[in-house]
Amino acid sequence: MKRAVHERDGGRCTFVGESGHRCDERSDLRSDRMTPFARGGEATASGIRLLCRAHDQPEAGRSYGAGFMETRRTQARVGATSGSAADCGAGAPV
Repeated sequence: MKRAVHERDGGRCTFVGESGHRCDERSDLRSDRMTPFARGGEATASGIRLLCRAHDQPEAGRSYGAGFMETRRTQARVGATSGSAADCGAGAPV
């Protein structure tokens, strides 16, 4: 499925700004569910798009709320510095 999404999206961020310009970023891409999992989004190629970090973060804030996202970022920072959590991947950024 990841390969199908990558090929369909041309290996670049799918964000399109108000001017109609599509983001050119091709690195640090994330698979973003167009409908969040918590709201019934499915893990299918048609329900996933590629977004770069800069465009994924605001989308997550709109979907889950700024407070929730700040809490998750704080948890990730704390987990990353604790050693054992970082070693097992539990402290990975959201």
